[in-house]
Amino acid sequence: MKRAFIILAIWCCLVSHCGAKAKARRWLPKDARTKVIARIDFECANQIAFGKAKLNRKVARIFQHSERWGIKWGNIAFAYDLNKDSIPEYFVPLQCSATGNCDWGVFAGRPVRLLGIINGEWIFPRQLSIGRWPAISTCSHQNASDCMLVTFCFRRGKYQPCTRGYVISAYQHNEPKWFGTIHPLCDLNQ
Repeated sequence: MKRAFIILAIWCCLVSHCGAKAKARRWLPKDARTKVIARIDFECANQIAFGKAKLNRKVARIFQHSERWGIKWGNIAFAYDLNKDSIPEYFVPLQCSATGNCDWGVFAGRPVRLLGIINGEWIFPRQLSIGRWPAISTCSHQNASDCMLVTFCFRRGKYQPCTRGYVISAYQHNEPKWFGTIHPLCDLNQ
């Protein structure tokens, strides 16, 4: 009898844990569940893309209206067509920390306008599914082995977090399946 009770208790714990994981995934916004298709990082940005986009005035306006900026960048960009309309959008690192995390301005190409500010060392655009702009996941490193993964969705005219951040760790082996398979777009050794 005692053995049957223990087995029943273990079974209930397993079922409730699996159900909670499935429920958590199901309640993610639909665009936050789409496939990750690329990776962008600081090494991808360059002055050529920045100059072509005529981003100087928009970036200067962002710096004017913010008191929190430490070491400013804002002079390089990475061009990437987020919404597949053949007009590139631009990822501009605005401020970066010693750990490699940056505040990135995401700018539309035509007309040039700010779509939002996201934070992370690595940027993972997702597949376009609904609406005009795809979700973007970012990875902000906390130390050598841990990273905070957050997804930004385009809501009310700008990119804003649409998922709670969660820590993925090399020691816990809890990274998403796609995490180790996506290489930077500017990686010439692919």
